[in-house]
Amino acid sequence: FRKPNISDGLRLVMLWLLAFLCLVGLATPTASQDACSSQLVDLVIILDTSSSVERIFQTQREIAQRIVRTIPSGDYRNRVSVAVVRFHGAAVVEIPFASPQKKRQVVEAVSKIRLTGGNTASAHGVRLGLRQLRSQRSGTKAVVVIISDGYSYHPWRDVVQAGQLLKESGADVYAITVSNYYFYP
Repeated sequence: FRKPNISDGLRLVMLWLLAFLCLVGLATPTASQDACSSQLVDLVIILDTSSSVERIFQTQREIAQRIVRTIPSGDYRNRVSVAVVRFHGAAVVEIPFASPQKKRQVVEAVSKIRLTGGNTASAHGVRLGLRQLRSQRSGTKAVVVIISDGYSYHPWRDVVQAGQLLKESGADVYAITVSNYYFYP
């Protein structure tokens, strides 16, 4: 066995991303996707910008950019709404849910997110992402994508509690890491 490297992880993430986007009907529709192409989707991306991801931050941001770029432009008008939360020592809403959104503006806003360094407040990031979901549109499928190495300076019980709240929200949750040094207890 060889140790996987970041390019292996990125390739796997991109395959997962394509499968995910097809599942929720966000990729370019085909005959088999027509049934889900009318599904409303509220997508929250929670992005780690702390010191622990310094070596992989550019790749993490690129994944977030690919997610928002893959969504067809027309879907931003009324079908898909995107919110982006970044976290380090605190959590900040970079892009709030808004309707309608323009793809170009969402992609540009994600590209401007910078590594902030500092502690890793993952529980704050998840909780702020959940607050964004409170304003989700009626009848939408909630999707949360967390891009992080999994480290947190919060006590483990706080991280578990935030994860439980996320699970109870009913959102489809996806966690992505491209780090060779991720934390999974």
